Amino acid sequence: MVTMNYSFKLDCDERDFFKILTNYENLPKYLPRQLKKIEILDEHDNYTTIEPTISLRTLIKKEFSQKIGIEKKSENNISAEILDGFAKGTHITISILMEKEKTLCQVNSDVKLSLKTVILYPIIKREYNSLITGVFRKISIDARQAKE
Repeated sequence: MVTMNYSFKLDCDERDFFKILTNYENLPKYLPRQLKKIEILDEHDNYTTIEPTISLRTLIKKEFSQKIGIEKKSENNISAEILDGFAKGTHITISILMEKEKTLCQVNSDVKLSLKTVILYPIIKREYNSLITGVFRKISIDARQAKE
């Protein structure tokens, strides 16, 4: 088990940011090279099961899909769990709050990798950081524009 925690200060409205972040079918727009599509498998109350198709192009070139369960805990907090695949059991929590007129976005990940993939941890950590940074920055731009 590996813990990865990231925090970002963004210049946008927290509600607009959260609304865009939880529009799951639209997320491939923010990661066109990595996220090919997201299919919503089940949606009820505050719980959604999605199946994203992900394309990796680092050391290995591979496309795969996996099921992810996402629960909206509140208007500014979501919790996700990877339900199958090489990272089954991974938990991710995203919290969004206002701090000094900026949106503070915190991502806490408890990553569980299979024995076959644990050697890829340094690559996964580097890619994960750049992936999250890029997505959140792009979403914050759209959230700013939504306010205008």
